[in-house]
Amino acid sequence: MSAPISPPPSPIGRGLLAVMAAVLTLALLIFAFGFISLFLDRNVVDQADAGPLVGPIMVLAVCAIVVRATLRLAVGRIGRSMVSAGLASAVVPPAIGAAIYVVTRGQLGVFPVFFGHQVLSPFTVATVVVAAMVVGLAGLARQPRD
Repeated sequence: MSAPISPPPSPIGRGLLAVMAAVLTLALLIFAFGFISLFLDRNVVDQADAGPLVGPIMVLAVCAIVVRATLRLAVGRIGRSMVSAGLASAVVPPAIGAAIYVVTRGQLGVFPVFFGHQVLSPFTVATVVVAAMVVGLAGLARQPRD
């Protein structure tokens, strides 16, 4: 007699994977921002008059980008999803932060200054790397196993 062959494990559901990817993204961004801030002696948002919510809202925007990219993952398109999540996380959070900064300051002219400063920041580079990496790992977790 032989033991019955068990079926291969099913891949993780998209919703659960998206939540896990968002939590991992949040944790990695907090970790990376802390070390970058410590080593460079620089704040994540250098403008003191931006308020305390600009940085966290920008991080939540990255988490939303990762969730969207994770939910839209297709088999064989992991590289494309990684690139699109990385590019979106380089542009969308600084734009959201700049919009909030415009509302805080009440001057429309500060938008390009804040946006340009944040896009060229080392924190944005970390954001791009983390978002692309997490989406790539989520894509690998979604692939069927043999």
